[in-house]
Amino acid sequence: MRTISRAATILLPAILLTATVLSGCGKDAPQPPQAYVIGEDSASPLDQMLTEDNGSLVAIEEPKEDASSGTAPVYVYRYEKIAQVNETVKAYAEWLTTQDSEFNVMDEAAEVTEMPDLLPTEGTLRVAKSSAVEKHIFAIDLAWKDEECTVTVSQPEGRITEPVEPMTISEAISYFKKLEPADVGLTGDKMSDYQIYPVDGLVFVDNRACLKFSIYNTTDPQLTGQVQGIYLMTGDKKYLYRLDQKNETITQLLPKIAASSDTKSSSQNAA
Repeated sequence: MRTISRAATILLPAILLTATVLSGCGKDAPQPPQAYVIGEDSASPLDQMLTEDNGSLVAIEEPKEDASSGTAPVYVYRYEKIAQVNETVKAYAEWLTTQDSEFNVMDEAAEVTEMPDLLPTEGTLRVAKSSAVEKHIFAIDLAWKDEECTVTVSQPEGRITEPVEPMTISEAISYFKKLEPADVGLTGDKMSDYQIYPVDGLVFVDNRACLKFSIYNTTDPQLTGQVQGIYLMTGDKKYLYRLDQKNETITQLLPKIAASSDTKSSSQNAA
């Protein structure tokens, strides 16, 4: 699974002035959608949580067709007369993330988070997953107040990543010391011959946020001061990669995978 790297925040985007409102005064209510769809991305709608006596779709706002604008389309669905709207929103978000495991609840820092036990009577919530459009996410933004709920469906730029779990320097060193040098492409019989130094900043590999480490040999005078390896590790220690800066490639070391697919272009997989 899965920080959104760019400004794909929990705040709802402004309603587009170019939108076409499909319902209004004197017009019949719009037909509830079978799904929220943009291109190849789709999600079951909030309508699944509504009943004949509780809640209804009153308006749909669709962007005008303008392929030359280069702007990703944004769809807005407006619902009214939803009793206990916060509980309905919570039930919908839980159901959506259960129905499609790729969806995650996002917090204000644009990271994957747990669903709150209780939602306030007024608020916003984002549920999102990686989009079929490269370097974008498929976002379902919900904003509710009184008995109303607005659902905004969009494909903002960004990525889904899990928050990096805290890791102290001593924990990182201890982890590497337990490995065999051969496991990480180094020479020698023991990792105690090497010194590990954490490097500031995060690197993303396959949408996983990784801490960065440089390793130096401390026993060979000819190698003193020379970096023997640069490594990237997820905060949960489940994934370990070696970064070859000269060739701009990243090799996954742990968990071990087929040799034919374990090397990636660092320009495409790390940021």
